[in-house]
Amino acid sequence: MIATLPVSPATRESVIDAIYRSLRGALDVPDDVPLHPETRIQEDLGLDSVSVLSLIVALEMDFGLAIPETAILKDAFVTISGLACVLTGEEAPTAEPAEVFEDIKVHCFISCLCEIVKAYEYTDHRPFYFGVWDSEAVVTDDCRITNHSDTITHDFFRKWFQLLYGVPVEPWHDTEKSQRENLARLLAILEMKPPLHQVMVMLDLYHLPERENRFNKDPFPHYVLLEKTEDPEILFMSDPDFRWEGELPTRRVIHAIDQPTVSGGFVFDAEKLTATDPAVIGSYFKACLIEDRNPLTDAVRSSVEAYVAGISPDGRPLLLENLEGALFDVPLLAIRKYAYEHGLAFFWRELSLDDDEFESWCDVVAELVQGYTQIQYRAIKLSKELDVGVLREIRQLLHAQDQREFRIKRRLKEAYLLWDSVHFP
Repeated sequence: MIATLPVSPATRESVIDAIYRSLRGALDVPDDVPLHPETRIQEDLGLDSVSVLSLIVALEMDFGLAIPETAILKDAFVTISGLACVLTGEEAPTAEPAEVFEDIKVHCFISCLCEIVKAYEYTDHRPFYFGVWDSEAVVTDDCRITNHSDTITHDFFRKWFQLLYGVPVEPWHDTEKSQRENLARLLAILEMKPPLHQVMVMLDLYHLPERENRFNKDPFPHYVLLEKTEDPEILFMSDPDFRWEGELPTRRVIHAIDQPTVSGGFVFDAEKLTATDPAVIGSYFKACLIEDRNPLTDAVRSSVEAYVAGISPDGRPLLLENLEGALFDVPLLAIRKYAYEHGLAFFWRELSLDDDEFESWCDVVAELVQGYTQIQYRAIKLSKELDVGVLREIRQLLHAQDQREFRIKRRLKEAYLLWDSVHFP
């Protein structure tokens, strides 16, 4: 798995040719889309993260290329030539260094709410992320894991946001009203709202192509904050989760809201924000920490085993070739594990614990997130051909994920108990 092809210009040229053929064949990139060595795989071709893994699987299975783990983790290339360099053992051209952010974003609903909390020094947004690391993922009757469903209400987060920060989060969207009526209501709320009131709305980010995102997912339900401007033809949009804000044409934003794939929104008032009671933080932590299981890893394991067996728990027939689609949303759910960093940061800062240990635990969290990518890559291979060796690797990786996450949870609980003893001796 770790071996690479020998380095030579001819070899790299043949690898680039294999990439072209895989893009045209396995990934159905149309002939009128130009391909050249500097074509960006995600930005120019619009491939989502799962499609990138499918490309790498095609290169391995159809052309016999040995794939290093760096390619699977997608952090060593951005262009076709960059991927070819990885596969031939050469040093890939490096992209411009990314801006470093002190605050990680992992859940659009949570990020929108936390924008008002971060604006005030007397309270802390980090505890609110306790509920994200094992937040709800829906598993459908055909064992497909999804990050979005009409059954998700966010009631748990709404309840605890008010308990923690004193701010009610109320829906403005009326499920009994038509889409047209709800859009009219939204525009009226934006027109009349006081400055400290916030309006959150779900839109389909796929229909705002001017807003690039690395998932390129269709559809892509996503929460943002909206404000009116002096020009009725322009809205101001804040996307805290993707760290972007700016003006967009009103018609484009309304188009992204007026999609059958999305509905919903909430209003909340920063004026009502209060300091957080440590006792409530402790209760919230205990409500969020699931010590005996890891729901996302359990869901992935159950889905893989059901598709390998060919039958769902309720007796529905399943085709192994559909396993790739069943795990399509796992990358979106996996990044929620970065919420552990928020939990660690909160307790480490409160207790003045060792910075080096904090950094080492952040490395473990990153390994946890990357572990799902390694699993998904092998699951895509498994969906092409039932291979006992690949299945064994998936099971081993799932076991390692459990052990890794249980370690994080144990350390978090230790930090919480120390924090609790300080506040409530």
